[in-house]
Amino acid sequence: MSDSKFVAHCAACGHTYKVPSDTKVYPCKECGGEVTADVEEHLAAHRSIRERHPHEATTKVPAYTAAVLLVLVVLGGLGYVQGWFGFLTGAEPDFDKVTASFVENWQGGDLEALSGKYHPKKAEAFAETLGLIQKHRGWSGGFPAVLKETHKLTKGTADAPELAEIAFSFEGLGKGGEDLEGWGTASWQFEPSRDRWYMYNLRLCPSPLGDRALEFATAWDTSSMGELERFFKPTTKEDMVGMVGKYGKKHGWLGNHPKIVQTVVTGEDEARQPPLAIPGGGTAVSMTAVLSKHTTKQDPLVAKWVFSSDLDQWVIVGFKSFP
Repeated sequence: MSDSKFVAHCAACGHTYKVPSDTKVYPCKECGGEVTADVEEHLAAHRSIRERHPHEATTKVPAYTAAVLLVLVVLGGLGYVQGWFGFLTGAEPDFDKVTASFVENWQGGDLEALSGKYHPKKAEAFAETLGLIQKHRGWSGGFPAVLKETHKLTKGTADAPELAEIAFSFEGLGKGGEDLEGWGTASWQFEPSRDRWYMYNLRLCPSPLGDRALEFATAWDTSSMGELERFFKPTTKEDMVGMVGKYGKKHGWLGNHPKIVQTVVTGEDEARQPPLAIPGGGTAVSMTAVLSKHTTKQDPLVAKWVFSSDLDQWVIVGFKSFP
C-alpha cells in the first residue's frame, strides 16, 4: 500500500484497514460494519515525517539575517575607525577643537556646557562650583572675555594624548577687583575608552581678599562662634572653632571678643601671580601665605588665609597670634 492511503477503522469491531479515500465509507471484511478513514491520525503521521526531516521545512530567513548582521558589523567597525559616530558619544580627540569650545562656553557663561566637559564622576560638584564662581564674583551676566589663550599637551603625543592644559587670561577678578587682570588654568585628561577629553580641574586667579577680611572682622565682633564658622575650611571647621575657644578661654575673652578697629591685608599680590611651569609638564600655583592683620582693643590678631578653588572663596586655615 502506498503512503497516500488513509488508515481506517471499523466502527463495529475496530478492525484496521488502509483505504484510498478519506471521504468514502467502506464495508468491513470481518463483520460487515462501516469503515471510515481516520483523518487526524493521517495528519499526525505526516507531522512526524516533517519532524524527522526538519531541513525540508526551513526557510532562507536565518541566512538573510546573518548576512545583514555581518554587513552591520563591518560598517560599525569602519565607522568606529573613521570616527563616524563621534557625535553620538561626544568624542573629540582634537584638543584644538576642545580648547575653542571651552573658550566659547566660558565667554558665554554657559554653565551647563562647561559642566558637561568635566569628568562625569565629579561633574555635579563642578556645576555647584561654577554657580559659586558666578555668585561670589558677580559674573551672573557671563564670564569675562578671554584676553589671551594658550594650550598644550603636558603628557603624551598627538597620536596618544594623555594630559593637556588650557591657560587663559581675562580682565576683572570680580567684586573689588573689576579692573584687575586675572588668569585661569583648565586641566584635561584624555579618556581612550570614550575617545574624548575630560576637564578634571579649573583653577582661577584668587579674587580680592579685602571684602572677605572685613566680613570676618564684623563676624569676630559679634563674639559668635556660629558666625565665624563660615570663614573656615569645611574639613577643618571644628578644629578651628575649638582653637578659637581654647585661646578665648585662656585670655579671658571667650564669648566677648575684643573689638577689631583696623584690618590690613598682606601678600595678595604674590598670591595672584600666574602659575609657574613645572619641569616635565603642568603648572603650580603660588603658595604664598596671605594674611589679614587685625588691630583690636587688646592685642593684634593675625589670620592666615588660603584660596579654595572648589569654593571659589578665601578660607582661614590658622591664626598666627591671638589677643
